[in-house]
Amino acid sequence: RINNCFVNPQKLILEELKEKWSSFVNAINDSQILSVLVDTNVVAASDIYVIITSGSKGTAELVNLNINKVDEVASEYFNKKLKLVAITDEEWIVQKKEYIQNLKNKKTYSLIEEDDIQYIEKENDELADIASEIFSEDKIEFN
Repeated sequence: RINNCFVNPQKLILEELKEKWSSFVNAINDSQILSVLVDTNVVAASDIYVIITSGSKGTAELVNLNINKVDEVASEYFNKKLKLVAITDEEWIVQKKEYIQNLKNKKTYSLIEEDDIQYIEKENDELADIASEIFSEDKIEFN
């Protein structure tokens, strides 16, 4: 999905998503999805593909483990089909540098078909269980 975002990056879409991202996250009713997106930022976007970052590798992995649900919630909120991918802030720095270097070298990106790849959402994934336990509505105190 990172490659596909680089095929046709759209600055206007990126600006729109950045502007509305915190409102989107705050509007999420699903506590599991909210818990994995709360500390994320949009860094790149095309017509469909969106790259988001997190300071935590664990959070990025949790987003990607729940990517079908994340895509569904984001698409519904923004009223357009979106396919997200999460990486760490450090991974984004590397990807961005590589993208800029490739543009300078006149490398073009080609869309890689996903062929409706079924992402495996492991119900009993230890990391997901821990995050759900820590961030569930029952555990978070709101003042």
